[in-house]
Amino acid sequence: MARSLVACSLAFQVQSISGVALAVILSLALSWRLDLVAVAIQTAAIRAFYLKAKMMTSMSKKMLQSQNRSNELASEAVGNHRIITAFYSQEKVMTLFKEAQIGTTVDYP
Repeated sequence: MARSLVACSLAFQVQSISGVALAVILSLALSWRLDLVAVAIQTAAIRAFYLKAKMMTSMSKKMLQSQNRSNELASEAVGNHRIITAFYSQEKVMTLFKEAQIGTTVDYP
């Protein structure tokens, strides 16, 4: 059963790839100018989707790091709340927490 599932999947992939290749070859033969424009647009679309995916992974990594830093700071502040209160450091802790939260900015590739 697994062998037939793999064979069907592989056959579908081969059929799809050969269909796309045949379509490109026929379109080049029949209307090469229009095909060159279509290939250029398709290449730009593929690149845009790739850059979007890369940007999203980068942004999610940076957000996770920022959240981890702010969570560590918050748990440390809760654990040491008596010391923070004794030295009147609430403003300093809140400033550090806000700075850790701002760390979610993303640099675009």
